[in-house]
Amino acid sequence: MPDPVLPLARFTGPVVADSSVVINLNATRRAKAILGALSNQVLVTEQVLGELSSGRGGEHRDSALLAELIAGGFLEAVRIGESSEADFIGLVSGAASETLGDGEAATIAKALEVGGLALLDDRKALRICTERFPNLPTSGTVDLLRDSRLTEALTEPQLSDTVFRAVHDARMHVPPHHGEWVIGLLGIERARRCPSLARILRSMRNPRQAESRAVQAQRH
Repeated sequence: MPDPVLPLARFTGPVVADSSVVINLNATRRAKAILGALSNQVLVTEQVLGELSSGRGGEHRDSALLAELIAGGFLEAVRIGESSEADFIGLVSGAASETLGDGEAATIAKALEVGGLALLDDRKALRICTERFPNLPTSGTVDLLRDSRLTEALTEPQLSDTVFRAVHDARMHVPPHHGEWVIGLLGIERARRCPSLARILRSMRNPRQAESRAVQAQRH
């Protein structure tokens, strides 16, 4: 299977991260190393700060960890501007099936405002974003963890542990097109410990082949 196109890998502008991305990064225990490997400016909106301070993420102490990342200059906290308010309101108003939470809506609105890329993991948010703003580039946490700037900065065991913590501890969503890479990197035994990978494992004809290919790729 050819490697998927990763929009983040060729994007040089600012990226705006949603709450789910922050939670996943915190779970890796290497958020600073991951963000430090990027050359992009990374933004989070005040709505995302509000969601995490209200308790989303729970045991990972995400609000406090996010504050550390902001204080260290790894992330920048921002507000959506007046020009983005209409986009934000349009995303949070209407039928439940076609509206988003404040954090997701603000992430998309801010990305539109600054000509950036929206980092989203929620499938509904990605669908709505693609339907309404087809020209806005999007990526997710797996795209970030698969970025060559990070894979070159970490050893294979470090990268494997990093991805495992995100998938196992934070239950990071893994899109099907990233399934083989994630399972190959983790190995079958650790992949089976991650409930969020169960469907992908069932859909793969021979998951051992993915593991073997991952080992061979690392050797080269």
